[in-house]
Amino acid sequence: MARPGGRWASQTSGLSVPYRAAQLGADKQAVRGLRVICRSAVWSLVATSEHHRSSVRQSKASLTVGSVARWAVSCCRPRRRVLYYLHTVPVEVGLVVATMGANVAGGTAFVALVENSQLLDTPPYALAPSEVHGAVASLSKFEEDVSRQLNLWNVQKLVVLEPETTYRAPYSGFVDRIGVESVLLLSAHRSGIPTFRISRQKVRSLLGLGRQLKFEVLAAERLTPVGPHWKNKRDCAALAALAGEME
Repeated sequence: MARPGGRWASQTSGLSVPYRAAQLGADKQAVRGLRVICRSAVWSLVATSEHHRSSVRQSKASLTVGSVARWAVSCCRPRRRVLYYLHTVPVEVGLVVATMGANVAGGTAFVALVENSQLLDTPPYALAPSEVHGAVASLSKFEEDVSRQLNLWNVQKLVVLEPETTYRAPYSGFVDRIGVESVLLLSAHRSGIPTFRISRQKVRSLLGLGRQLKFEVLAAERLTPVGPHWKNKRDCAALAALAGEME
């Protein structure tokens, strides 16, 4: 027996959850058999079998896909046929519940996602408008793209990292940076996501990093690289995300 959008999964020796945790945020095929119902701020998982039906409701903030799957495995007996549905609102798959840090350089926002102080390897790793130098139409389209990506990742907080106080750049560089940062902040705000700028001094203070070494050196000492565009780009965004999670 099967239902639209889902499939039955069973094993004679036990229950297997049909998903690959490493690719939950990017591979829809990997989660075709897992349907998590999201309504407002409540997630509900329903496990259905021939003789067994269980459900759980928890707050969205404290529930992850991994915990849902582990709960389902623990509560359902072996040899039971369990049906998992994946419902998302809106239609696109949004499985990550994370704090996003952004470090803008050269008209590109290099981003990193953190959940429970753990860095996530979730593409794309950088967001940028098709044109910079203050092109209004391009920035407007960029705002739509950012809003869609924030929703897809189910970002709960966005933190934009400020440059060092000694930052210097030509006027065109300032225009590009401020334009991209402003779009990030506006997109998050209009999506109802808490968002703020954070100084590098604040990040140092929150994470107890000290003030002697350069920010990039501190990132290299504190973090293990995750994904591309790392050094002097996403590493700084990751520190901002970790600090933002504490705010």
